Amino acid sequence: MTMIVVSDIHGHLETMDRVRAMQAKYPHTLTVYLGDYIDGYPYGGRVQASQAIAIRGNHDQMLLDYLADKDNPWFINGGKATLRQMVQDYAPAKARKSNLQQAVLTYMSPLIQFIAEMPTAVEFDKLLLIHAGLDLSLEDPLKETTPFNRMWVREPYIYNMDETKNREHPVFAHNPIAKTIVTGHTPTALIYGDYENNVKPSLPPTSFSDGYPKCPVKVIQYPDESPRYFIDGGNHMTYKENYGNICVFDETKGVMIDSDQGINAN
Repeated sequence: MTMIVVSDIHGHLETMDRVRAMQAKYPHTLTVYLGDYIDGYPYGGRVQASQAIAIRGNHDQMLLDYLADKDNPWFINGGKATLRQMVQDYAPAKARKSNLQQAVLTYMSPLIQFIAEMPTAVEFDKLLLIHAGLDLSLEDPLKETTPFNRMWVREPYIYNMDETKNREHPVFAHNPIAKTIVTGHTPTALIYGDYENNVKPSLPPTSFSDGYPKCPVKVIQYPDESPRYFIDGGNHMTYKENYGNICVFDETKGVMIDSDQGINAN
């Protein structure tokens, strides 16, 4: 079975246009969204789709925490603009000048409930799809990684933290599970490093050669292990040149068979 996988839309409506184009190319195919539908661009409330599975990301969780009056950094991550746009799109005019938090709770309760019920990961035959990743420093990362870290983890998923100590460049972690792992969360321009024992060429740091960081899909794979795909195309960076990666996977083989990586991959 083929499936379309998209991460970190961050309210960028052009990304959704390209998702629909890929869905037309692969009709009746399941689409899996890897979280972070909101913030960055203000139109997160419009990012909705059918025939799809939606995984919760850290930005989506920050919205839930804000609505539950929990202290969190949502507003400094673009939450205020998202909140205002949601109210403008969904609340009647008379409610737009009232308390924004209460307006969202009142007029968008089905969407909020939908976000709250999103899983933090989904598994298929040869694929594990998750927003941020697993804490690979744990003995059993698949079972022991907390829901919080499934939405937030970075370095302990990307790198071998013990091997990285006192190294000029970080060292990539191994994939300890017999599935291909596909994640978003970290714009791929930020991912670089060496393979342990130099078994493969290094991935060099990304340049800002055109004034913005290019964020194509990156793959990390050690010999005789399943690959890890990183597909965050940089929407939250809000450079107009970065507008997401849409990937197509063969679920039975655990490999990417097609993609639309936009001009940021040139």
